[in-house]
Amino acid sequence: MALAACAHAKSNVAAPASAVVNESLQSVPPGPPIVPGAGDTFVSRLPSQLNEPKYPDAARAAKVSAVIAAQYVVNADGRVEVSTLKVLSVTSTPSSPALHDAFVQSLRDALPTFRYQPAVVKGQNVKQLVRTGFTYTFR
Repeated sequence: MALAACAHAKSNVAAPASAVVNESLQSVPPGPPIVPGAGDTFVSRLPSQLNEPKYPDAARAAKVSAVIAAQYVVNADGRVEVSTLKVLSVTSTPSSPALHDAFVQSLRDALPTFRYQPAVVKGQNVKQLVRTGFTYTFR
């Protein structure tokens, strides 16, 4: 089974003391993802269901916001393979490295509830690598 690469760019969306999943179909860098043997038949899919990650209590109490850049594999039936989660970066405002683990755990806990429409290569559902951002904003 092929593994499609799908990059999602983050946007500046914020909600009061909540976590927001930033998704779009823009590929990074510009242009379609490269999938060996796929030709031009790759179709990327946006999430069909995303439940907001829980805002960590300690971060809320400290009034800390954060942005997580992450990647993970979405399998051919649209479910996230949680074991493939790779955190690319975590930044917080004000800077609070001690709370980074709480934000990452919040994301890890929410991933099993995410559902995607599977990527399609040559008419077949395939795994895809999703890169996306998650913004936790305290206002």
